[in-house]
Amino acid sequence: MSAERPKLTPERFSEIETNAGDLGELIDREQAATNAYVIHGLVEQIKIHHKNLTDHEAVEAEYGALTPPHVRRAIERESVAVVEKTDRLKGLLEQVYQRRIEGA
Repeated sequence: MSAERPKLTPERFSEIETNAGDLGELIDREQAATNAYVIHGLVEQIKIHHKNLTDHEAVEAEYGALTPPHVRRAIERESVAVVEKTDRLKGLLEQVYQRRIEGA
């Protein structure tokens, strides 16, 4: 990625996605084709980890200090998984959009 390229901010992405021509110029089609399956898989995995995390946090909220240790460990595992997979997804999307993604 070129250091000279502007960052891809949420505002800029909103502008670009409404104009197919701009979006087409921005995307590295080879990277998009290569990474599409992995990107889709990561998005689905993040959804699952987030749901699991939410479920475990609900248990923790209900039991408070009496929360079983395995639930606390599960919260940690799911949190780490969400962060790691989000970082990996961000890296792949930066390859596709040929820009550093800001705010993620």
